[in-house]
Amino acid sequence: MRLEELAAQVVSLFPECSLSERESSNYVEGHYFKGVLGPSEIELYYLDTEGLEQYPLAIALNSIQEDFASQVAEEIARSGHPCFVPSGAWYRKSWSGEGVAYEF
Repeated sequence: MRLEELAAQVVSLFPECSLSERESSNYVEGHYFKGVLGPSEIELYYLDTEGLEQYPLAIALNSIQEDFASQVAEEIARSGHPCFVPSGAWYRKSWSGEGVAYEF
């Protein structure tokens, strides 16, 4: 799946979601999507993290609601796209690989 397709699907699943495409050399492929979903800031981007190769796309949520990422992951998984919510500092080499997988 391409990043643009994921963005369209997220907006379809969550009509209150507002996304805009942005360019940045800090992201794989040089672009990403950023916006708002409910109480959260949201970013969608290509992921190239060691240990998460089976998840080539990332959805990052910055939320004050602790369980919001799990709710979003469940909804996306129900639409046919497996999701993984990592625990801890997943971006560090010392990351344990722990988290919760959502597949329906």
